[in-house]
Amino acid sequence: MRAISERHSQVDKEQLRVWLAPSAESTGFALALLRDLYTDDADVRAWLGRGRSEFQGLTGAELLRAGRADEVEALLVRLWNTPTAARLRRPIYSRSRTA
Repeated sequence: MRAISERHSQVDKEQLRVWLAPSAESTGFALALLRDLYTDDADVRAWLGRGRSEFQGLTGAELLRAGRADEVEALLVRLWNTPTAARLRRPIYSRSRTA
């Protein structure tokens, strides 16, 4: 677990940009889903950097770099559609609209 935490802490915004570069349109959708699921960029980077059993131990970032964004998107859409994810999503308007 410690190695995973250290790996996550080393990922910065530039690395995230590099990971997402190979197929901008498809990875852009994956990133949009991640940003909708997680309110913190660190959580997005952690998700991308964590090996997942659904990907046979590979990370989301590795699949995106390999041009396999469809697999990442499929999992993210399933996660996005879970009842727990629906409760955690940010509201469209984060501030009350009082006059």
